[in-house]
Amino acid sequence: MVNALGPKLQALHIHDNDKILDLHHIPFSHSIDFPPILKALKDNGYSGDFTLECGMPNDRCDEEGVLEGLAQMRNAVKRLADMYENL
Repeated sequence: MVNALGPKLQALHIHDNDKILDLHHIPFSHSIDFPPILKALKDNGYSGDFTLECGMPNDRCDEEGVLEGLAQMRNAVKRLADMYENL
């Protein structure tokens, strides 16, 4: 799809899933193979934002659980950005 849209692709919301349900989980936590997607984006000159669209990775809504979830999201975003930059 990235190659089909090429330069027309302007925005993304990134999340992971099990390829069955639209789970909106943190990237690298399920089944999506991100490296070929990132390569296609780079090859097509994507210059838009990478918007993470995911919920908290656990059901813990206490301070420690929220901070842990945010740290996991930050790590995933950094990993995506590093992979994209190093292609």
